[in-house]
Amino acid sequence: MILSNLKHAIRTNFKIYQTISIFRVLQVLKFIVIGLKLNAFDKIKFLQKAKSLYYRMAYESYFFKLDLLKAYSFRYKHLLSIITGELKDNHEQAKNYIDHAWNNDFINLIKLNNTERSHFTEFIKSNNEISSPPRNNYIDRNVKVLIAGPLFNFIIADDYHFNYILVNKPPPDEFINLFEGKILVITGTEWALSNQKLIKTLKETYNNISFFSVAKTKETASPNALSSYPLFPFGACIMNLQRTLHASRLLFLDSFFVVDGYDFVLSKQIHNKWYSKNAMNIGENPLWSLGRHDYFLSYLYSRNFFIDNTNYSGPTVDLAKEDLIKILKEFKDVYRSKRAIL
Repeated sequence: MILSNLKHAIRTNFKIYQTISIFRVLQVLKFIVIGLKLNAFDKIKFLQKAKSLYYRMAYESYFFKLDLLKAYSFRYKHLLSIITGELKDNHEQAKNYIDHAWNNDFINLIKLNNTERSHFTEFIKSNNEISSPPRNNYIDRNVKVLIAGPLFNFIIADDYHFNYILVNKPPPDEFINLFEGKILVITGTEWALSNQKLIKTLKETYNNISFFSVAKTKETASPNALSSYPLFPFGACIMNLQRTLHASRLLFLDSFFVVDGYDFVLSKQIHNKWYSKNAMNIGENPLWSLGRHDYFLSYLYSRNFFIDNTNYSGPTVDLAKEDLIKILKEFKDVYRSKRAIL
């Protein structure tokens, strides 16, 4: 276990500094092109790709250094280049990003100039329809559902009376045995594929637990609610909470949800004990995963989701609506010791 954790730490830290090195090379390349006044980034296909890579490496490099506002100024410049046609990339995925993560308070913090803001404003006005997947394959309706994150304490779960509990890893055995409702484990592809034997054992032992995953396996179901996640550019993707929120809205109609145990990784304790025994990639520098997933895409996705869906409440919902400056400060405080120092 110790050797495995060390391996993850070395691998992710190497990738972080590799990203920063690539960005520095691209900075020199951009300087040369501008210096020659060729405007070649917009004319030559190879340099178009270099420009796209430049924006992506700029975002990641500043993210890994915890210069978050500068990182996201590059992310939104990259988005702008796609929606204006300056860069040939997936326009629909860029639209998804803006649809799900646009927040005026956050945009004010990253200080886009007036021209950039006006381009985004016009794009949003002319593309204001958000497609929603059908909700005809639901599990239940008019029920009470707990969405329990990795920090949830199942000792207090008896204080509530829920019909369903949604989790991303199996809860403690003693809780599964006592819970009178149904438990749905909505888990990622890697964990589902790696834990077929455990999943089978739990399903055979308890009659109140089911496993859902995008991975199509013998032991997991893969409903449309999981396969209809919005896709985003830059390799960005929503994380466990956001995937669970997306699925919950489609699986349960006219229902009431409590969301607890997710703190948007704003504390040094990432998991409770019940979750830790099934966690993967322990030991890696968390900034690698948070940057590549796109932390504020997921955070703002949640913030906007809870504003639009008022039938969700709980500590996690309250945290998602906190002041953004406070969230930025807490994130930097928690991960200061993990940041890149070059």
